[in-house]
Amino acid sequence: LQIIHSLDYPFSSLSASILSRLLNKPHISSFRGTIENKYNNKFASAILINLGKLSLPHSDWIIVKAQYQTDYLYYTYGYQGPVTVIPTGVDYNMFNPNKVDGDEPPILEDIPSKDPILLYLGKISPDKGIHHLIHLFSELDNTHNSKLLVVGDVISPNYLDELKSLSGERLDKDIIIKPEAVEFNKV
Repeated sequence: LQIIHSLDYPFSSLSASILSRLLNKPHISSFRGTIENKYNNKFASAILINLGKLSLPHSDWIIVKAQYQTDYLYYTYGYQGPVTVIPTGVDYNMFNPNKVDGDEPPILEDIPSKDPILLYLGKISPDKGIHHLIHLFSELDNTHNSKLLVVGDVISPNYLDELKSLSGERLDKDIIIKPEAVEFNKV
């Protein structure tokens, strides 16, 4: 046992903090929280923040998914130790999953809104491994009428042809490839 790792759940983090001190092992926390308070109940929110204050400041290292969380940790929890940012690929300063502008984004046109969608949005090139995604999706029993939607700027036309071939008879039915660049504000 080299380290003790925990997520930022209050009791998980608190237990890991105690265990790390007992075993004299470093405690690394992964902080997934956001600045926005997702709890309507201010009392419940205060309890969770105060439970976090019992453990997070005692972590030896904290991993966050966006830079703004570093300041939030310092300000809200009093944490003063090292922080590493490991991005998830989503710019949390621009993207707010709670914000809905009303209309479906253009990339979702022609897809019934009730169907579950697995979305790949990014450049279409071999280094992104989209062929693995299509292969795995092709192996699924699609009883839920799921759709795999691949949208992005084509870097390699030959790779696009390979993806279409790999999709087989499911192409344009439940594997949909839209070879087009999409502006951020259109998503």
